[in-house]
Amino acid sequence: MRRKLLFLCGHLDAGGVERSLVEVLRHIDGSFDVDLVLLERLGDYADRVPARVNVRLVDITRTEGPFLHAMGRALRSRDGFSAAMRTIIALRRVAGVRSLALARRLFPLRSRYDCAVAFRTGICADILGRVVRADRKVAWWHHGEFDYDAAGERALRETFSLLDQVVVVSEGCREMLAGRALGIGDKIAVVPNMIDVEDIAAAAAAVPPAFPPSKGPGPVIVSVGRLSPEKAMIDCVDACRILVERGRSPRWYLVGEGGERPRIERAIASAGLGEHMVLLGKLPDAYSTIAGADILVHPSRVESFALTVLEALALRVPAVVARSLGPSEYLVNERDALLVDPGAAPLAAGVERVLDDDRLRATLGGDHSALLGRYAPEQVMGRIQRDVLLAAEGRDPAP
Repeated sequence: MRRKLLFLCGHLDAGGVERSLVEVLRHIDGSFDVDLVLLERLGDYADRVPARVNVRLVDITRTEGPFLHAMGRALRSRDGFSAAMRTIIALRRVAGVRSLALARRLFPLRSRYDCAVAFRTGICADILGRVVRADRKVAWWHHGEFDYDAAGERALRETFSLLDQVVVVSEGCREMLAGRALGIGDKIAVVPNMIDVEDIAAAAAAVPPAFPPSKGPGPVIVSVGRLSPEKAMIDCVDACRILVERGRSPRWYLVGEGGERPRIERAIASAGLGEHMVLLGKLPDAYSTIAGADILVHPSRVESFALTVLEALALRVPAVVARSLGPSEYLVNERDALLVDPGAAPLAAGVERVLDDDRLRATLGGDHSALLGRYAPEQVMGRIQRDVLLAAEGRDPAP
């Protein structure tokens, strides 16, 4: 009998979590019947999902906003799903996440799955716990920090109590969660993200970099990440200013979108860096842009894994990486990447060191196949299928 699997996620917009999900779907064994339910929109990577995966959009974003406003909008458009879902969400404030069980008939799901996975926590995990019927329920944790208040931690503990396993992408994440009173110490499994070196190289060669015409001979620096406070892309602006003040002429490109874009634009203008820094926006594939760089700078202060850094290593681009939970676990300083303290000054100093030290630059831009091989699809997918999708309490996987 073919096993039935469900994956829940918000969307497939360009991002590390979404790339990881698509890679799992691409490499999963063809003997599974796989459903993917997206709760917000399809997104940039939707066309990369294999045709054998049944993709269903269940848009819950129409329930957002004040209760009366959302209900009025739903009733005017005769949107029964949104009206019912908004009512259940309102009950959730009073009765907690258990009220989501009322939504079981609203979602176009199979009567039962062998395994169901929430690839994000939050509403995805809540729906998994209360709405989905499955023999095995698993949530993926991708966060590099634990930033829940007391109420949020209680809700998370309640949801996790309904699950069989919580998958984290690094040992540091496991230790972080195990140190909280979440009751999941024996449920945590460490499964890293995967990286397909051949696919990345092919994608990088397929299109030219997204750089505008060159404005000078200086080194090309690329940073990829969401424009949000924890990703610290603003540090790149100050680091670029330091380099310019020291007589360097970098061309620094920021790839990504987010709420901090206006602040970053103002900082670039205020520092007079218009000739040196360009925001390229969101790129579904940044591989060719990374490949065209002299250095990748990863400024993020909060990372559970940092897939972008491994992508740079796969493309043999030297990387300067701010120390954080995930990358500090698998990168050896001065062999795989140059690890520096978070902040603009350390990033700038790291860039200068890579530019000035030919031996270090050659090492960082060399062959990292031994490291990358640990995250190859055949390695990671073997663990996912054996230890996550097919694992079960008290019995062997079904034939």
